Parts: sequence; structure tokens; C-alpha cells
Amino acid sequence: MNGVQDAAESGLSEVSVSLYTGGGVLVSSTTSGAGGAYSFTGVAPGDYYVQFAAPNNYAFTSRLCGADRSKDSHAYTINGKTDTFTLTAGQVLTSIDAGLVSTANASVGDFIWEDLNGNGLQDASESGLSGVVISLFRSTDVQVGSSQTTDSSGVTGSTT
Repeated sequence: MNGVQDAAESGLSEVSVSLYTGGGVLVSSTTSGAGGAYSFTGVAPGDYYVQFAAPNNYAFTSRLCGADRSKDSHAYTINGKTDTFTLTAGQVLTSIDAGLVSTANASVGDFIWEDLNGNGLQDASESGLSGVVISLFRSTDVQVGSSQTTDSSGVTGSTT
């Protein structure tokens, strides 16, 4: 999840990968194989970008996090695209990659309380607030799962 391929992290197969010209014209598409490897051969010199498609239950990790560009993710988290890069005649570029993290077991949450003094902190005298409906949305404004309602302690207790 740190945006850097660590030694114990293997590649992911069956990921859709597309190569585009810098102007957005599709050049070729492929699917990553065993160990996450993919390649485009016979590519003419020029400006290009790669776009990865995250499989179901996966999301892109943070990009350009490490000092070693051959080990960190190049894909933007929002769309799986990389920055445009330039290939020269005879160049072999093998560092354009994407970090993906499983979202199948992800969770988010905490509790809701009445902030009586408005200081943004739950003080000892401030208890949970019941009946608040909580909904989770993706960045694309699509709701994920069902809404939940807080119980008397301010924790989600029932699905609506």
C-alpha cells in the first residue's frame, strides 16, 4: 500500500494494459502475464503513456513514492494512466508499472458523537449520537454498499 514494490510483493497477472501515443491514440493493448509482466515491442520512437485497468476489488496505490523509479508505481490513482514519456530509437524502457492493492477486505469507520463544545475532540462528557445515517461513496459519487445507522453509542449498528 506504500506505492513501492517491496521484495515480498509479487506481480499481478490478468491486468489490462494499454499503450497510447502522447496525443491519446491507442497503439496496442495487452494483459499482464505471470508475475505481472507486460511488454509492447516494435514501438516507434515518440511520446507515449500507459493506462492500466484495475481489476475488480483492486485500487491503485500512491504513485512515485520511492527513490527508485523502477520500483514505484507510475499510475495515477484516479484513472490508472501514467505521465507521458519519450522513447528514443532502440530504447528499452522497463520501469513503467502500476501498484495495485486489494480492496476486498478494506474497511472504514469510527463513531459519531455530539461535540458539545465544538472543539473537534471527543471529550469525556460527550457521548455517542444515535440515529445518524452513514453512507460510503467512491470518488465518482457512486454509493458503496448500504447505508448504516448509528446506535445509541454512536457506532454503526444497522443497515438501511
